[in-house]
Amino acid sequence: MHPINLLFSQRIYKDLLIILLLTLLYFLPIVLYGNYSEENYQSNHFTLKIFLEYLFSPFIFYYDLIGPGTTLPLDTGLTFFFIPFFLIFNIKLFYFSSILICVYLQLNYFKKIFKLLKIKYVYFLIIFYAVNVTPFFTLFFSDVVKTFFFYSFIPLIFYYYLKFSKKKNKKDFFKLTLFSSYLFLNVHQTSFTILLSALILMFFLNKQFYLFKKKYFYLSFILFLLITSEEIYRVIVQYLLFSDIERAQVVDLDLKHFFSGVAFFFKFVEDYFNIDMPFVSPFKPYDNFYLAFTGVVFYFSFFYSIYLFIKKQSFKLYYLNILLILFSFAALFDPRIIFFTIVSANVLLFDIVNFCSIILFGHLLSSIKKIKSTLIIIFSFIFISIFYFQ
Repeated sequence: MHPINLLFSQRIYKDLLIILLLTLLYFLPIVLYGNYSEENYQSNHFTLKIFLEYLFSPFIFYYDLIGPGTTLPLDTGLTFFFIPFFLIFNIKLFYFSSILICVYLQLNYFKKIFKLLKIKYVYFLIIFYAVNVTPFFTLFFSDVVKTFFFYSFIPLIFYYYLKFSKKKNKKDFFKLTLFSSYLFLNVHQTSFTILLSALILMFFLNKQFYLFKKKYFYLSFILFLLITSEEIYRVIVQYLLFSDIERAQVVDLDLKHFFSGVAFFFKFVEDYFNIDMPFVSPFKPYDNFYLAFTGVVFYFSFFYSIYLFIKKQSFKLYYLNILLILFSFAALFDPRIIFFTIVSANVLLFDIVNFCSIILFGHLLSSIKKIKSTLIIIFSFIFISIFYFQ
């Protein structure tokens, strides 16, 4: 579409409105109530301030003003998140610009994925993805902007993977490599490890072994190493320095946490109607970390994934249903065994699960009658949203 026609199209105003509303949904509570945690503010954000103060000098490896021998960065992530990076000295502008960009990434690349997979109900599904425990916990209970950035970047990475899988254009593979490299430099290594594991699993499920015969595959691998080599070296050095320290499992997830959608509903009923339910514990902010499967979208998607597997229709969605099933079950085990101690919190797998849930839920709605699908959308949206009023 021509830029002039695009400017006057109704679609762009709808997109801008949704982006603005979702941004304010995240931003206003932070401005009014602040964050529960300041861990990243004291480490990651502080490092960004030092880098900007020294004009992004590549030779700033230590900062003696906070202790002799203190090395930089104090924490990883957001080093090349350039627009918010330059606003780091104004924390409100930093948060607002970060959230705005992340919401745009979610909207833009989900729309592209839905178009690629011929999925309807774009805006409702994007809201489902946005109104989720993962971003709410990340921004409200914690202050991990880089995790929210990762959560928003997942649709972009999978879009180029799915586009390449469908059209087999090497340009899309190079784009996938470049964006993956950029993501590696801006998020925590555990998050990237989980995403890389998902992509490798998709590679095997879709039997894309022909890539080993393509020159661009090896060129892309070399390109990735060139872009990320310094960060990889830094991570390896840090790992060798502290390899004798055992990483504790952050969260011990249990099967009962998979019923969090129902649990949050009962918590709402208990609080609102002042009813004592012995089997429901009082709501605590940390529940947002344990109870990551809020609402009913996951349940629909999980059973639909099994249905596609039984009907041998998984190939229609490039085996995203298998990815959802495998990652859901993997979340029940100690991630230190599965990911060689790199990942210590199995709830981090939910980011991939939540993404796959939206795709599968959208595919389910697009495959049934319009009246039924509309009712399911309305019911699910209300069922999800009502939990956050508590």
